[in-house]
Amino acid sequence: MSYYKPTEADIANRHAELKKKGASILHMDEIRKFCRKILTEKNKTDIAFSWIKHYHDFSVYNKEEMTAQMVAWKDLAKQGKLTIYEENNVEYDVEGKTIYCLVITPSGGVTTSFCPLALAFNTMVSGFTYAFTKKANRDAIYAYIKKNCL
Repeated sequence: MSYYKPTEADIANRHAELKKKGASILHMDEIRKFCRKILTEKNKTDIAFSWIKHYHDFSVYNKEEMTAQMVAWKDLAKQGKLTIYEENNVEYDVEGKTIYCLVITPSGGVTTSFCPLALAFNTMVSGFTYAFTKKANRDAIYAYIKKNCL
């Protein structure tokens, strides 16, 4: 998999495409199937993946991309705009491969719908689930963000 960052035009086109459909149905079997595909096809440098709500698709992160994401999370945590909970650090088996998840939870009165990635593994959680291929990466990022939460 190669890195792809959608442009504003890509996002606008994606939103128009979704609006044209009138509704979007996510099948949990399809989400799990795509998780398997990511784990099979990812580059060795890819360390995590997530469902991106505003784009309605998955994103895969390498270390550099995740580092940039962590800095953004740290700033939002310091502002009281997000938090993370240790009980949301869960593990799932995907056909013999373990993924290690954490959930970024908006705070300050902001609500989100249930995360499709978490739902695919029978977990109902509001927020944004990030699946890591190594427990050490998930735990380090959790500790980094948690120490900045209000």
